[in-house]
Amino acid sequence: MELSKEDKQRLNLEALINIYLKRGRAFKGYKNLNNAINKNNRKLLKRMLRNHRIDPINLQEEEDFRDEVDFFINFFSILGLGILTEYIPKNLNPKLSSLINKFLGNEYLHKYYAEYYPLHLPILLYQSNLKKIDLDTFDETNLLEELLLLESTQDDDMENFLWLLDEGSFGDININQFEKLIKSKKSIYQIISNPKKKKNNLISCFYGFLKFTSYLVDFEELYKKCNNPLLKSALWSYKGYWFDRMDEHLKESLENAVKLIDETIKSVQLNEYIIENEFDSLDLVSATKIEVIISNEGLAFESAMIEDTNTVSKKSLNEQYYEWQKDFSDEIIKTIESIKYVLDTKKGKPLKSYIQKIQY
Repeated sequence: MELSKEDKQRLNLEALINIYLKRGRAFKGYKNLNNAINKNNRKLLKRMLRNHRIDPINLQEEEDFRDEVDFFINFFSILGLGILTEYIPKNLNPKLSSLINKFLGNEYLHKYYAEYYPLHLPILLYQSNLKKIDLDTFDETNLLEELLLLESTQDDDMENFLWLLDEGSFGDININQFEKLIKSKKSIYQIISNPKKKKNNLISCFYGFLKFTSYLVDFEELYKKCNNPLLKSALWSYKGYWFDRMDEHLKESLENAVKLIDETIKSVQLNEYIIENEFDSLDLVSATKIEVIISNEGLAFESAMIEDTNTVSKKSLNEQYYEWQKDFSDEIIKTIESIKYVLDTKKGKPLKSYIQKIQY
């Protein structure tokens, strides 16, 4: 017996609650905030949720607290998109509605997500929940499912890169130092051609940058599947804060940086990252995206035609490698176009206008 739409929405909501409010870093953020709010610990909330551009974050415990809060706030962004796409019920149960008001209405958390680091989906969710406003919705559940799948690709490297974008730092490593790295063919070459080199924070951010640009390509494809202007804007706004930061800090150097990476990869010879005495047992990894091609282990290229690496000749391997380099260049062109397309901040305006409309 096929489930009704209402039953599917209820199960989807239960699944999201289990993912975000019962385990993981979002759950830790929920617990920390809940304890502080219940104890009326205004001093702690004010310190932990301050604007880091005015008063920098220096302690690891503060960084961890805020990271977990960010994961928790992301739950509300997903809820907002879930309602708009009819993935979850429009009318939330009283317990969840009360939780939204408790947290998103908190003085310090509200400043954090609405003023210091504007996130428009939680703003939309809070305003509509507070005023009992029925939001416009669209039968696009597949969009949210695909977004959740795309989000699962985010890892520590990408988080480190986003931290730099948000004007954070790792000691003396900041966004300015990172920009110098991606402008230097020599620095990029040293990373790519030495995959076994111990990964420090700057190298991790470099990999995170590559993974995020790959994310932009996939995000563009998802965005173009949506037809409604408001829903498209809401989808863009899910990651809009980071698109804004990237546009602000790296706009002038992005295109040249990606082209420089392409040039650098073309200059890396196959034997520079394949150790001769490991050749016979080489495990070639199929790859089509930047984050896999330049992974923690180094370069990987398409090898579907190879059935037995013990019998393949070095010449044959080189031929496939050079073919892969050519294909990679084609992917680079697509990446540059996706960056330009996705970082267009005008895409967030319809949702902002919609929020202003329901606020007054």
